[in-house]
Amino acid sequence: MQQAKNEVQAVCVMPRGTEEGTTLELGTLEFTVLTNRPVSFTLYSSTIRHDKQGDVVTFDESEMHRHAPLITVLRYGKRSRHIEIAVRLDVRYTEVGTLELWCESRVTEHRWRLQFQLRALQAEVESETSQTEASQTVVSDEAIEAAVRQIHAVFGDARNTLAGDTVTLETIVGKLEDALGYRKDSWPMATIRKLCDALAETASGRKKGRQFEARWLNLFGFCLRPGFGAVLDDWRVARARKIYLEGLAFPKDL
Repeated sequence: MQQAKNEVQAVCVMPRGTEEGTTLELGTLEFTVLTNRPVSFTLYSSTIRHDKQGDVVTFDESEMHRHAPLITVLRYGKRSRHIEIAVRLDVRYTEVGTLELWCESRVTEHRWRLQFQLRALQAEVESETSQTEASQTVVSDEAIEAAVRQIHAVFGDARNTLAGDTVTLETIVGKLEDALGYRKDSWPMATIRKLCDALAETASGRKKGRQFEARWLNLFGFCLRPGFGAVLDDWRVARARKIYLEGLAFPKDL
């Protein structure tokens, strides 16, 4: 939980020096997870702190090593419902250097496993990935939010009309380029995936007319390409498959 600038509150799930092959329990603490939608779990580690398991600690983020976040979907019941469930945590540090966090529901028999790779090799891979990402085009969150609003203005309902601005099927690509500050072929993967998510949320808007469907399909395909390489792409492809199975709204015109 974020407290102040650069200050983080977290729970110690595994004390420093824990041997591989160890299983621990956090039975006295209760957590809540949100199911059926992407959620992010962030792990921090330190080579100098001596916190005990279960301690709730506050620290400056610059003092800790922040591992790559684990983003996943915890499935429960009907996938269209986002349900909060109380869970307890069991912790296992495996012989191959994997930290496993088991989220066990306190009200059902459901269990979900979260896995973090802690070996040095994984840290090197993450470091290389961070360096690669740092060299890529960077688009601000504000610019992406503005682009998402453009998408909702065209394919969403009437309530999403932008005040004081006009965006149409003919101008949507140019408007997106203006909002993001880069031409379409220079948009980074992280950006097009967020646009892809916005397009998936407004998929019903393609049924407004044959030109809407053609433009939506063009943009959605562009923003999902090549279908792998980004976090949650498997989830996005599964979502795209559901839209595909609905069939075309205007098959004779496409």
